Amino acid sequence: MVPYMAPTGKRLRLTACVLGGVIAVTTLFELVNYLTLHDADVVVVEYPSNKMERWASGEGKGEDDEKLLNKKSKTPAEQSEPVSEEGSTNVEELLSTEPDRCNISTPVKVCLPGFLDVPLLEKYLYDKKTDLMTCVVNNNYSPYLQSTMCFLKDKERFMSAAKSIALNAAHETEHCKQMKTYNNLDSLIQDYNTEPKKWRQFAVVEDPIQRFAKAFAETCYNTPEWNDAAFQEICDKCIDSIPCFIERYYRRLHVIAEGEVEPESFDLRFIPQNWFCKFHNSIDKYQILQVPAYGGGHEGVSANLANFFAASGVKKTDAESIGDAFEEVKVAPKKKGEGDDEFTKALKEIRSNQTLMKMLLKLYYFDFKYFGYELPEALVEKQRDE
Repeated sequence: MVPYMAPTGKRLRLTACVLGGVIAVTTLFELVNYLTLHDADVVVVEYPSNKMERWASGEGKGEDDEKLLNKKSKTPAEQSEPVSEEGSTNVEELLSTEPDRCNISTPVKVCLPGFLDVPLLEKYLYDKKTDLMTCVVNNNYSPYLQSTMCFLKDKERFMSAAKSIALNAAHETEHCKQMKTYNNLDSLIQDYNTEPKKWRQFAVVEDPIQRFAKAFAETCYNTPEWNDAAFQEICDKCIDSIPCFIERYYRRLHVIAEGEVEPESFDLRFIPQNWFCKFHNSIDKYQILQVPAYGGGHEGVSANLANFFAASGVKKTDAESIGDAFEEVKVAPKKKGEGDDEFTKALKEIRSNQTLMKMLLKLYYFDFKYFGYELPEALVEKQRDE
């Protein structure tokens, strides 16, 4: 038995100094957090420095899967831009250091806040065979994503009922309509008796400008059955004015952000993508698959998606089918010579007008910033150079 040795005075002083230093640092850290986060609506969650390393580091994956994860197509669907290691920052700090990007005459703080915990923005799908779990972010690729999960659930039934993964099969076939979706993770866990730590979680995001242009065209021109909905008043009052529409919808989204009203189904097309899926406290668990706008490397996404699904446990031929189907998704504007539809007109007007770009930044700043999309000013300057 080792005899007890009373600590010497020198050792006690050293211990006291160490404890005092720890307490001082902790107190200072908490004080800084309070001062910077006080009255802030949200906390910006720091991404892991390299999510692909976590996915490929084991957890049931073999060497071949790791090679697939590291394989790059010529123009990949990029992972969302990580915050730097020094950037475990909060919204207020970010907004105070960023240049004036929202409007020529107003500070960036007029941007809608990021990573809000907004109700009714959760929609989960799960495949037990692969442990793939996705949260559906409402954008132009949502039907493709839902069809993909339906395909994974029962390939034979899917192929007997649907012509293609890309053709909105999730809404048009009985098999897919019966596929259960969840608006909270507790129900999913209970139904499947599964553990979240086994999941491969992913979400698909879209270029904010393209997403808005499509939503604007569909809302105000292409969805007659919605003509009596409350939001249609915004379309009617603005007639064909995109600046008017943006300003009015910006006000509505602010009301939603403040919690004064809950979002309606028609709001989902316009709500910032970072508000979905409780990303405010779960973004670090997701692989974010970024889809660029048409003309921005869209053709390379197909191969990258195939690699992603193959590395996530999907049979290689099935993963290739999923990737190939992405090329059939029809979101792009019409080609030259076919005439412009309302989506094309809206897209052209926005992309050629720096003021409109800045107005959109008020709505989608955090989608641009955290999902790795080029900020609007740079897009306008690039178009001028071309």
